[in-house]
Amino acid sequence: MIIHSIDYHHYQVPFRVPFTTSHGPVQYREGTIIRVRTDAGLTGYGESAPLPAFGTGSTESLRDVIEHLTEFLVGKPIELASMLIVASTHARRDAPVRFAFDTAFLDIDAQKNGVSISKLISPDAVETVPVNATISDMDAERAASAASYAAMVGFQAIKMKVGVLGETSLEVERVSAVREAIGPDVALRLDVNGVWTIDRAIEMARALEPYRIDYLEQPLPASYIGALGDLRKQINIPIAADETATDIDTVQELIDHQAVDAIVIKPGIIGGLSPSRDVIDLASDNGIRVVVTTALETGIAMTAALHLAATLPQPVSPCGLATGTLLETDLLVESSPIEGGMMKVPTGPGIGVTPVESIWQD
Repeated sequence: MIIHSIDYHHYQVPFRVPFTTSHGPVQYREGTIIRVRTDAGLTGYGESAPLPAFGTGSTESLRDVIEHLTEFLVGKPIELASMLIVASTHARRDAPVRFAFDTAFLDIDAQKNGVSISKLISPDAVETVPVNATISDMDAERAASAASYAAMVGFQAIKMKVGVLGETSLEVERVSAVREAIGPDVALRLDVNGVWTIDRAIEMARALEPYRIDYLEQPLPASYIGALGDLRKQINIPIAADETATDIDTVQELIDHQAVDAIVIKPGIIGGLSPSRDVIDLASDNGIRVVVTTALETGIAMTAALHLAATLPQPVSPCGLATGTLLETDLLVESSPIEGGMMKVPTGPGIGVTPVESIWQD
C-alpha cells in the first residue's frame, strides 16, 4: 500500500487537576495526533507526546520531525516508510514520533487483515486488561478517599506518587492512610520518579515495609543501574524500573545487574509497539514482571498501549492505562470502558477508536 496523505494535529490538553509528581505539578499534556491515509482507502492513527525527562525531544523538536516526515513519506509504500523512519530518526530523542507512525501503520495492517492490533501482534491476546488507579493528591485524607473509591469500584491495584512531601513521617502517614482505606488485598504501588538517593531509598523502604507495597517504582535516578541493584539487595520491597527502562539495551543492563523485579514500559518512550514487544519478551524470559503504562497521552496512544498490554504473558499484572480521565478530554469519539478495574480492548479492526473529527478542522 502507498501512503496517500498524512495529516497531523498538535494539541495541548489540560489535566482536570494538576498532576503532581516528585518533579512538581504538571498543568497540561502536549502532543501530536497523526492520520495516515493510503491509496487502498485505509486510515491509520498514531500519537506522539514528548517526555524530556525520559530523554525525548521537546514538543517543538518532535513537531518539526513529524512535519518533515509528512513531506518525505507521502507517496512511499508503507513498508519502505517504516524503514525510512527508523533510518532518519533518533532512537531515544524521536521515540514518540516512531511510536506514532508504528501505531498508525499497525492500525492499517490490522484493518487489512480484519483483526485488532492486539490480535495482529498475538492471536492469544486477551479481551480485557486489569488496570491500576493512579493517585497523585498529596493530602493524606484526600488520597485515602480517592483510593477507597477506586477499590470500591473494583480496582485491584493503586499507584501512588511519592517522594514529594520530604519528611519521612508525612510520606508514611499518607501511605498508611491509603493502605487502611483500601484494605490488605488491593496491591499498592509507590512511584518515586527517581528523586531519592540510595540512603534515602533504604530509609524510606524500611519505613514503608509494614504497608505491603507491591513494588517501589524508580526509587533512584534513571542512570543509577548499578546502585539500583545494590538497593535491591538491601530492602524487602520489590523494585520496578520505569525511567530506566527506555530500550532493550537498558533493560538488559537491569537484568545483568539483577536490579529489578519488574519493569514499567511506555511504548511511546521505547519507540513503538513492535520494539516494546521485544522488551517484553526479554524481560519475561528472565522472570521479570512487565507492566505497560501510558505516558499520560490522550486516547490514541492510550489505546495503542492497551493493545500492547493485551499481549502480555498471563496472568497480566494491572497496567497503568486508566489515565484518560486525568485529562479534560482524551480526544476520542468513544473511549475504552473500564468496569471493575478491567479495561476492554477494542475488537477493531485496527486500533478500534477514532479521534474526534473537530481536531482536523483547525
